[in-house]
Amino acid sequence: MIIYPALAKALLYKSQDLCKYSASKKIFLNDDCSPKKAGEVLYQKDLAHTLELISEYGSAVFYKGEIAKKIVASQKKHQGKITLKDMSNYVVRKRAPMEGDYKGYKIISMPPPSSGGAHIIQIFNILEELGLDSHSPQSPKNLHLVASAMQAAFVDRARYMGDSDFVEIPLERITSKSYAKALAKTIPKDKALPAGFYKLDDESLIKEPEHTTHFTLADKQGNIVASTQTINGWFGSSIVAEGTGIVMNNEMDDFASHVGGSNLFGAVGGKNNLVEPRKRPLSSMSPTVVLDKDNKPLLALGTPSGTRILTCVMQTVLNYIEYKMPLWESVAATRIHQQWKPDVLRIGSPGFSQETEMKLTQMGHKIEHKDLGCKIQAISFEDNILHGVSDPREEGMSMGL
Repeated sequence: MIIYPALAKALLYKSQDLCKYSASKKIFLNDDCSPKKAGEVLYQKDLAHTLELISEYGSAVFYKGEIAKKIVASQKKHQGKITLKDMSNYVVRKRAPMEGDYKGYKIISMPPPSSGGAHIIQIFNILEELGLDSHSPQSPKNLHLVASAMQAAFVDRARYMGDSDFVEIPLERITSKSYAKALAKTIPKDKALPAGFYKLDDESLIKEPEHTTHFTLADKQGNIVASTQTINGWFGSSIVAEGTGIVMNNEMDDFASHVGGSNLFGAVGGKNNLVEPRKRPLSSMSPTVVLDKDNKPLLALGTPSGTRILTCVMQTVLNYIEYKMPLWESVAATRIHQQWKPDVLRIGSPGFSQETEMKLTQMGHKIEHKDLGCKIQAISFEDNILHGVSDPREEGMSMGL
């Protein structure tokens, strides 16, 4: 493949880590450990062989056969913990998606251990109760209400979310209209609530890197694939399992290491996301499908960017179904993010007018100008025509076949 600018940036950023491991260095760096540059060809012969094996022999070769043995050998070399028993015992969980509705539109999104689907639905429920002015997209009032709904949802993310195989999560309550109504009553229409308004016990701070991948596929029959994938940070652990071309992830970083521990993005999680054997870490991945009022496919989308995933997806859907923006404008519009802690209203590019931001400040919002890092990939169904939009803030493209 030809190295594209975003990959070149990642190689430069991670070159020192990749240089520590011979198999990683061999693929991604030059002999002197300098990173390969945009426009150069990246050869991944071992990965090609791995994919050929999986194509011929199926998942067994990955979890029990040649690939598994190479992964375990690499783990032993680098003091890792994964054994052949771990590989052979791994089971992919199939879970029912989260489902909710907003003004007659059905929203289908990812269940735990992702927090994304539940909180997208929760935020929409709160906004439905608060009431937005559909004729004033991104007015100070609407932005305040959206930010406040986000804040309330992230409190519950900290309070409840984890792997539902290990902890009891009150999903029905979190996504109910009655619970949203109660939360909405606590939100002032013209004043931001300080983070201290919400009290939690057993707090622990966790992070989610933004270096995730998302793609959305759809056909005219209404078949949809919305897929979000991640190995956590750029190049995961930076270790390539020798002979496989596979980059090992650093997903353990998505767990709360201990109650009270602090990580990169300041997203708050609790004891429900502590490390346990066979447990899956909390995430915010939010591949989402929206059905219209006739229960037909209307919109499919998703994005990378850690905790901002769920708020970016939610705002894109809101732009499209509430404000009736065309898909391009729905994706390209300025987005905000409020995750309770840190107690700031993060505003991405291109930002708002000075007057709008002044009014938000007067309401008590602490504004931080910083891109959210989201790269929405969306497809809409309009009069039997598919429209695809790739976020203009980053690389990516829409393509019809």
